[in-house]
Amino acid sequence: MPPSVGHCDDEEEKLGLEDDFHHEELLQSLPKCKGWVKPHFYFFQNFWSSQNIVKATISFQKNFQAKDTDIFLTSLPKTGTTWLKALIFAIAKRNRFNPSQNDHPLLNYNSHTLVPFFEFDIYGDNPNDFDFSTLLEPRIFGTHIPFPSLSHSIHNSNCKIIYISRNPFDAFISLWHFSNNILSSRSLPTLTLEEAFERYCEGMHPYGPFWSHQLGYWKASKDTPNKALFLKYEELKANTKFELKKMAQFLDCPFSEEEESGGVIDSIIELCSFKKMKELEINKNGKALENVENKHYFRKGETGDWVNYFSPDHCEEEEEKLRLEDLLQSLPKEKGWLGQYMYLYQQFWCRSPLIQPTINFQKHFQAKHSDIVIATLSKSGTTWLKALAFATVKRGRFILTSQQSDSHPLLSSNPHTLVPFFELHSNAMSDLSTLPEPRMFSTHIPFPSLSHSVHNSNCKIVYMCRNPFDTFISYWHFSNNVMSSQSLPTITLEEAFAGYCEGIHSYGPFWSQILGY
Repeated sequence: MPPSVGHCDDEEEKLGLEDDFHHEELLQSLPKCKGWVKPHFYFFQNFWSSQNIVKATISFQKNFQAKDTDIFLTSLPKTGTTWLKALIFAIAKRNRFNPSQNDHPLLNYNSHTLVPFFEFDIYGDNPNDFDFSTLLEPRIFGTHIPFPSLSHSIHNSNCKIIYISRNPFDAFISLWHFSNNILSSRSLPTLTLEEAFERYCEGMHPYGPFWSHQLGYWKASKDTPNKALFLKYEELKANTKFELKKMAQFLDCPFSEEEESGGVIDSIIELCSFKKMKELEINKNGKALENVENKHYFRKGETGDWVNYFSPDHCEEEEEKLRLEDLLQSLPKEKGWLGQYMYLYQQFWCRSPLIQPTINFQKHFQAKHSDIVIATLSKSGTTWLKALAFATVKRGRFILTSQQSDSHPLLSSNPHTLVPFFELHSNAMSDLSTLPEPRMFSTHIPFPSLSHSVHNSNCKIVYMCRNPFDTFISYWHFSNNVMSSQSLPTITLEEAFAGYCEGIHSYGPFWSQILGY
């Protein structure tokens, strides 16, 4: 399983990450996927990053000492980081650098230079080269590192943390363009929109998954509102002046009446405007981070640009995928029987493709008092029970006499077709108006996780149980037959039985499900 959320003390102590050999050893132990600009990402402390960021994160966690006066600007890539850095620098340093004067640092330096990143500028390739003495207080830093992986000294100090979030579709489109611009500048193949979006939905993007990152800082803002401030890019764009006053108040340097009447806030807004920064010579031709040209940080800066790339209906589906991937990242995970991982969701184990249909069933299914639900654990007589129940309930419609038995649906259709699963037969569940009453459904979902409408209706539930050893043997043969048909490795009797006894099987643990019904 991937490493748990938190700091890397155990990895440090075990591997001693002072040299490249031990760093490489750690990387070999981490889940890996294809990267965007870098060749690979590694799943370290529950977020995806390049090998350089893994190493820099460890150095940052070990060495950085926060001060109570420090300010940390945090974000996911392409959510308004460049703009936020400029705004906070102008607010916090306004007594030293008048935002209306022509010699302001933001006119001659990119905001990433003025507000260095921990993982790039400070603890990047040459972590010992950065001179903290050059930073005037309050020191301002930037990072994309998730909240749980910030250094202990930040968590334990009275510093200020400002986080900016953004619509996930706009953030994705911006990241896709940004990545492809860098790839093109290096004469490397670019990413298609479809390929990039699939990875984004799976959480496999810089510092992803998206929702995990947002949730960490959002919770911090709720738990410690005097320490962490959660901003939304869209609100900052829509009412910049109001949001600037809120940020200044949070940083304990509110704008005075004289400053407001003197146009200081308006000067900061103008100084940091997208148009102003984009036209600066330093942002047209300079470089700030990892030899990335500054011009790549200024594309449009708009909200809602995603509609030019996706239809709203498509985006609703994909946003659901993003939420599901974030949910999966938070669940206990174990090796499954059918070549896929199983997740402990609502206190039962199931494969990931079954979680979203279960959620849809719980949210949308409306039971009728006349409904009949056949419930079982896998391989405990489900197919037979469905046939018996269908033949019994529908006998008035489908006559069982020998003269007319040739037309009975059970002779031409499998019982699973006639009595569809809530969680397995999405097509059959899409239009329930075609089902004659009494409607008959089936499920392996445990009783507590049935939809509220089932619990609150007068429908009938028929549950079938079976000797656990017979159930296990049947399920073991069934799983291995499926695996063999797909030319995949089968599971040994011993390995399967150990998992079954631990409750790690489809819709298990065994006794929990039986007890519920």
